[in-house]
Formats: sequence, structure tokens, C-alpha cells
Amino acid sequence: MTPELGLRKFIIKRFISTLLIVGVVEFAAISIINWLLLPWAVNTFMPQIEGIRLDSIGNILMLLFILAGLLLSNLLRFFFPYIADGILEFAAGRLTSLGADRLNIGGDTIRTLSEKINIGNVALLFLVILLIIIMLVAPYVAGVTIFSTSVVKRFRELEKEREEEQKEEERKRYLMISDIVHDLKTPMTTVSGYAQALSDGMVEEGSKQEYLDAITAKTGRMNEIVTLLFDYVKLDSQGYKITKSDIDLCELLRECVADHYTDMEDAGCEPEIDIPDDKISIEADRMQLGRVINNLITNAIKHNPGGTDIGIFIRRDGDETRVLVADSGKPIDKDKADSLFEPFVTGDKSRGTSGGTGLGLFISRKICDMHEYKLRLVQSQDLARYSIDKKYNKAFIIVIDR
Repeated sequence: MTPELGLRKFIIKRFISTLLIVGVVEFAAISIINWLLLPWAVNTFMPQIEGIRLDSIGNILMLLFILAGLLLSNLLRFFFPYIADGILEFAAGRLTSLGADRLNIGGDTIRTLSEKINIGNVALLFLVILLIIIMLVAPYVAGVTIFSTSVVKRFRELEKEREEEQKEEERKRYLMISDIVHDLKTPMTTVSGYAQALSDGMVEEGSKQEYLDAITAKTGRMNEIVTLLFDYVKLDSQGYKITKSDIDLCELLRECVADHYTDMEDAGCEPEIDIPDDKISIEADRMQLGRVINNLITNAIKHNPGGTDIGIFIRRDGDETRVLVADSGKPIDKDKADSLFEPFVTGDKSRGTSGGTGLGLFISRKICDMHEYKLRLVQSQDLARYSIDKKYNKAFIIVIDR
């Protein structure tokens, strides 16, 4: 799951949960207002009114408006006793025409209430009105605050994770440079020394070919490292895309096996090949998928002792097709196996032991990911379910979901 998709799901989930909580709290607040506060306010300030209807928010607001009007009319009567009577008469008529009659409160009743309400209850009336307003508004304010706080906190967590990922990438990039320099330095030193010896005439005639062969081998090794580094940078870039077409998986696998058959014989390996004769069509980038298969076969040859049994199989299970490259070599330690597909990690204790760069499996996993395939390492007892000989201790498996 991408960080953007995860953040979107988090926001939607948190918004819905906050909305539900606010709804429940608001329902409880309105129930308390309807059943406790407003009946108490009516009995306290307007005991002579009977049959008042508080069955809607509109009626509640209308009652608050009337109570506020009563408070204002008393203030007007105190400061302007002669003008207040006329204003009060006008207000009574307007309240009735605006819908106060929905509460069974007529103009005469309003005038009576205005005359009887005492100034001592003004503060209490004000507090009741304020409390009701707070109870109606507070759930929404709290909901907005909680929602915004949680979203901001999540943004900060993602930002921190992104910063840590950048630091880790910078660390790996630094290690990559140092590892590449190390891998190139050894063959370059050999080539330079041999070339200098040949140039200075220090090599006997019978040994010149041996020196030239060594220079050729070391030059090929340097070219391999540079090619892997180029592939690593290319596949790790955002703009690179594979080119898929309809290919025959069985034919591609047979070609890859044929390319390495001589190498397997030279290493004393006993290859076991099980590829169906019929065609298995898949949508894939032929060159890139071939690179993955070639790399897995090369690893089985180079990273195992001579005489190791190597098996190359195709297995089908429902909609899944699996390509297996298995060997009877020593299993890879679990701590190494868990990070084997990361760049510059090999199954050997030392990267230089068998000449591996630790880039091949990372590139292979990257290519499989771009195809939406799976590449995994399966070892020991877990291999039993794939119907291969018990002599094989580990296998790299490409899982193709058709």
C-alpha cells in the first residue's frame, strides 16, 4: 500500500468514526435539553404556560428567542418605561405572526410573562440559554478539533517516516558507492599490474597468454559490475517502463537453460530440466524476464560448490504458473535470507568470496515487481509442496498469476 493510499484510508476512516461519535453525543445532548433543561426553564420562568410543544429544533430555538425577548423587554421597561409599552405591544403581535403560536404562546401571554419576570432571574436565565447553546455547539467543535488533531498527527508521522526513509536511502547510496569502488578496485589493480608487466617485458613468452587471459577475465568482471550498476540505476528510476508482449514461457526458459548448459557441465553440476512441451502464453517483457531467469541460473552455478545438483522446473497450480530454479547446495542463513533481495546483499558471508555484487537479486525482484509477479526464496521442508526431489535444499521461485 502506498503512503498516499494509506493516508486517504486513514482520513476517511477517522472522518466516519468522528462523525458517528459527534452524532451520538449530539443526540444525547438534545435529549437532555428536551427532557430536562427546557422543561425546567419553562416551569421556572413560565409556569402559567401549559401544552408547550418542544418536539423540534425550531421550537427550541423559538423558545430561546422568546426568553431572550422577555429579558430585553424588561431592560427596555427599566430604561424607557413609556416607550417600552408600545414596543412590547408591537413585539407581541410580531411574535405571534412569526410562529410563536406553534408553542401555544399568544401575545397576551408574552405580555404577562414580561410583566412578571423579575430581574433576579435574569442571570439564571442567561446561564440556561448559554448552557443550551454550548450543549448544541460543543459536540461539533470537539469533533472538528479531534479530527484535525489526528490528521495533523498522522501527517507528522508520515513526514518523519519519509525523512527516515531518505536517510536510509542516503546511507545505502553511500554504501553502494563504497561497495562498487571496492568491487572495481580489485580487478583494476590486477589488470593494471599485468598490463604493466607485459609492457615492461617482465613476462616470459610462454606466460603471456596466461596474463592476457587474466586481463580479459578481469575486464569482463568490471564490465559486468558496470552493467549491473547501470541496470540498478535504470530500474530504480521513476520513468522506466517495461514493454510487454505475448511470449511463450516454456520456449524462453528452454533458451535460458541452453545458454547456461555448458557452464553447468563445466561446474560439474547435474542439471534436471522439467519444462512442458506445450505452450504457456504470458504477457511479459521477454528481455527483462529472461534476465531474471538467467540471473537465477547463474547464481545457482556460481554460489554453490562444484557437483551441486541444479533443477529447473515449471509447475502449474490453478491460475498460477511457477518457474523454479532449485539446487542441492547449502541453505542460506535466515538472517541473510530475509534481506537477500536488498541491494548489495549476498548469501555469502563475504561479498567478495564468489565475486557477487549483491545487485542481481535486487534487479530480479525489481523486474518481477514491474511485471506484478512474485519472486521468493523457498528452502528445506517448505519445498515439499512444489513436487520436486527431496535432494534440493533451496529454490528461487517466480510466481506468475495469469
